[in-house]
Amino acid sequence: MKLDPGIAIVLAAILAALVSLVALIVTVVVSWRAEDDLRTAILALYLEKHSEDVYMVIACVLIMCECSENGQDTKKWQDRVKTAGIRIDETRRKVCYCLPGFDSGFRQLSLASDHIATLIPIPGDASDMLLRAYQVLTKRINESITVSYRSGKPPKLWRQWSVERLAMEVVQLWKDRPNR
Repeated sequence: MKLDPGIAIVLAAILAALVSLVALIVTVVVSWRAEDDLRTAILALYLEKHSEDVYMVIACVLIMCECSENGQDTKKWQDRVKTAGIRIDETRRKVCYCLPGFDSGFRQLSLASDHIATLIPIPGDASDMLLRAYQVLTKRINESITVSYRSGKPPKLWRQWSVERLAMEVVQLWKDRPNR
């Protein structure tokens, strides 16, 4: 059976279109995976240093509160928290596109030193409430970064919203602080 030249041309065009479609699908899948790998690589560059800085902020703030209760000087610990806060702020600028929605959370953590140092001498539980808010914020940020790092995907919208909400709680506690 002899194939009509017109049908042969149409079949060849259909075959070429199918091959092009498969190539397009493969290219899209590979580029998505490359984007995920790139996000993971960027986070890996800063993750260790960032986690140390976040831990330093919370640990030193806890020690500041304890020293203040015992009548000891908190300046040394406040300086350490301030240094870690500056590094958190630097990291914030470098990972803002990999971790959308975390900007305000990082910003609040970088201010923890000044906030807690201001509230420690004031009688009442304002510093304890703010410290608990910082701990919850830190926990949520760490959980979200871990999930994003493992999946290679940006944080889900609900995680971004959650970090933003917790950061706004810290801001509100700071605004509602008692005066000296």
